[in-house]
Amino acid sequence: MTNINANGGAFPRKSVGVAYTLWLFLGFLGVHRFYLGRVGSGLIYLFTFGLCGIGLIYDLFVIPRMVREENMLNGNGFGGVNQNSNQNQQVININMADLQQPPEQKQTADAK
Repeated sequence: MTNINANGGAFPRKSVGVAYTLWLFLGFLGVHRFYLGRVGSGLIYLFTFGLCGIGLIYDLFVIPRMVREENMLNGNGFGGVNQNSNQNQQVININMADLQQPPEQKQTADAK
């Protein structure tokens, strides 16, 4: 499923299953971190072989959180606009001239 983020760009939704698969087979190279948009820590994992395995154990527990954060950051989590759904969206146009004019005085029948 592809969603449109707040800036109008399309990002595929990241998957926990794909992240764990990358972690299992290529985690010592940090590929799962590159997949989740964490290039800095991915490079550290690449040059230190997953922080000598300690980082891999840590990632075993935090991959679901990292996937959730990446999806929310790219507009695929809560509040993202799903381009495949039939959501009703409202557009509100505000005329600035209307805001600058004082409101009209309403006269009631008993005030006459």
